[in-house]
Amino acid sequence: MENTTKMRTSPERPEVPIVLMYTAEQREQAMAFELWCDLHEVDAPRQVDVPSLYLDYQGLALCSPGNKRPFRLAEQNLHRRSVGARKGELARACGLNQGDLSVLDACAGFGTDGLTLSMLGCPVTLVEREPLIWVLLQDFARSFDNTQVMFMDCKEALSGDLTWDVVYLDPMFPERKKNALPNQALQHLRYLTQDAQDTSDLTELIQLALNCANNRVVVKRRLKDPVVEGVNFQIKGKTVRFDVYLAK
Repeated sequence: MENTTKMRTSPERPEVPIVLMYTAEQREQAMAFELWCDLHEVDAPRQVDVPSLYLDYQGLALCSPGNKRPFRLAEQNLHRRSVGARKGELARACGLNQGDLSVLDACAGFGTDGLTLSMLGCPVTLVEREPLIWVLLQDFARSFDNTQVMFMDCKEALSGDLTWDVVYLDPMFPERKKNALPNQALQHLRYLTQDAQDTSDLTELIQLALNCANNRVVVKRRLKDPVVEGVNFQIKGKTVRFDVYLAK
């Protein structure tokens, strides 16, 4: 992978700063977020009207309206997920049998798949465009080797002159009317991005991704989602599939 110093690593202070509540013991750590957040010392997380952050001895967490408990990205869940993952659908789709390939996770969100690939040995660049999600993700990813989190739109990242072995696209699936709710992380992610849903044409994103992929582009889709023309092969799981487009 080429030098990534041209990519922006962090957002500017949002027009409406992110609210970050912190306990007194974490005051010094909270100051690291002052560039993007309004800091409020509290004894315990408060109910909020807008998505906010909470910092205590367990680390950074998300507070969402209507949720009594803060939501945390759990590293132990990723460790469990990574056990045997080298033989799983994600690793096979990304071609990890060819070695520890560099990966761009261009629609990172909470970074579950990108960080799983990092745990399997891949150098991973995660791209996120929502400031609050970026703050959560970059803090969470600090404990992962060979991982960096960049702040920008995925189309901006794909339109630069940098290249990776694998470009991984996991665009937000459109909501479907069904009785079962998605997992908690996805529910929070949908809520945080509801005002900024990506309307980019997936065909366009794949073409942009192919321009900066040395090996392949991998697109995560639901099993019954339409297939974008040009796919070389697919790897299917129980609920999702990975469409693989080989670089020429």
